[in-house]
Amino acid sequence: MKKSLLSGVKLLTASFAVSGLLIGCSSSDDSSDSGTKEAPSLTVTGSAVDGYLVNSIVCLDLDKDGQCTLSSEPYTQTDATGEYSISVTGTHQEHTNYKNGTAPLIVFHGYDSDTKEDFEGKLKAPFSKKSGTFHITPLSTMAVSVLEANSDTDVTAEDIAQAQKDVADALGIDEVDVKGDPVALAKEGNSNAIKAALQIHKAVELMAANATGSNAKEKTDNSYLAFAKGLKEADVSGATGISGKLDVILDKTFELDTTTFTNKDKVKAASKSMVKNVGSAMETAGLDLANTEDLVKIALQIQDTKKEFETELEKGTGATFDTSWDTKHTDHTIANLNEELVKRLLSLAGYTSAEIGGMGAVITTIATYSEIKPEITLDDLKNLLNSKKPTGHIEIVAKIDGKKNNLDSVVTNTNGDLSKSKFTTSRLTANDWYVIKSNGDCVGKFTFNNSGNFSQQKAGESANTGTYTISSDGSQLIETYPEGTITANFVSYTNVASAMYRVQYVHDTSRIEDWYESKTAAVGASEALGKNCSGNFPD
Repeated sequence: MKKSLLSGVKLLTASFAVSGLLIGCSSSDDSSDSGTKEAPSLTVTGSAVDGYLVNSIVCLDLDKDGQCTLSSEPYTQTDATGEYSISVTGTHQEHTNYKNGTAPLIVFHGYDSDTKEDFEGKLKAPFSKKSGTFHITPLSTMAVSVLEANSDTDVTAEDIAQAQKDVADALGIDEVDVKGDPVALAKEGNSNAIKAALQIHKAVELMAANATGSNAKEKTDNSYLAFAKGLKEADVSGATGISGKLDVILDKTFELDTTTFTNKDKVKAASKSMVKNVGSAMETAGLDLANTEDLVKIALQIQDTKKEFETELEKGTGATFDTSWDTKHTDHTIANLNEELVKRLLSLAGYTSAEIGGMGAVITTIATYSEIKPEITLDDLKNLLNSKKPTGHIEIVAKIDGKKNNLDSVVTNTNGDLSKSKFTTSRLTANDWYVIKSNGDCVGKFTFNNSGNFSQQKAGESANTGTYTISSDGSQLIETYPEGTITANFVSYTNVASAMYRVQYVHDTSRIEDWYESKTAAVGASEALGKNCSGNFPD
């Protein structure tokens, strides 16, 4: 009975497609009046890769605002393997930016399947107005940024091909590397794309942390654009290897750019060292980039190295980067990869480092399961826990559900704007209500208002009140119960199942049914969250 947001996306896309067919039929009957017929829909597929991106949002950004607007742009969520598929209808094809070829495919949100960390930036790919496969990667993003640096108001398929060639030539790789899936190419024995993609994007992540922009996506955009301008102007003829060419390109990038970056000299030094670190990691003796386990080991170590660089950059002008940072880590041995993967998934689910440190026994137990693979996702871990039932699995599953609900919550009831994925008091109204069910009957409900108060009411009794706050990152609600006023069942339910850990809009039936189903195991058969109530509660 699992109903994900993706089903809603498919319905929306399908409705566009059906609408297009109806319009097409109508147009054929009325051709003498209109003389036009809606163009057939295009099917666009591919992978989103910075490590495969799971639960990420992909759309064709027709209005080029860097976000996805559900009411007017085709969109979907990536699956557990980073793949996506969208339908570009005849209506979409009427948009000015579709016609002039400047609308890119974009991906944001979700998490990296290699590092098990939230993906906070944005990647792009050029779209050449035809059905087909378009992979969204750091290299495709660089190609889009080259087009943007050219400031063309009309982009043709030839322009896209030239931008891809410019990127390939600057890095000393083939055009197929720029257009392809870097991970898939590595598994086929061609490691150029994965090497270039990782070096570029990790450098960009350091640059973005010190770039202008109102959020991580904008900062990533600005960093890629500056990088692309450097790529266009740099003379790499005397440089050898991808790392050597990127070193020259970064020199030109920071020479040309005077406005994008704060602490410019330190960011330049850190970015150049990051490129060399990634390059060294990719050449580690005994590691095979065609092997998923080895690739994940490298990705984990690179991510940790990048965090050390970010910590140093936070010191501002006091940051220290010298040639010793160029090979800061060369040992990519991970004693127990399974345990490391479990810890990182728990961190992704929302556990703190201190909490994870106290979970040694359960982590060791989970790590022994043969189902723990380098590509394991949150869904995989949840299913494994429900199957094996190790000590503490109920609480962990509830935590994963909370994270999953948040990953899926980017589609909101606020003008269909995917950028509005955080909780705000303006979205908590008396219409957002939640109930506790017992043996199919409603025994109580929660309601919220936008001034930080909520009430809990047992059927047939007066309400008890409490307060809530919104976490600083906007990702969760935190409730405060007045001591002695909440019944034992309610306290137990909330503490065990984190009933209100993530907001679910009760007027979204499929989301509530999802949550109802997922929480049943956590709280026992007699208590669960649900919508269909009678008696003293609305239905």
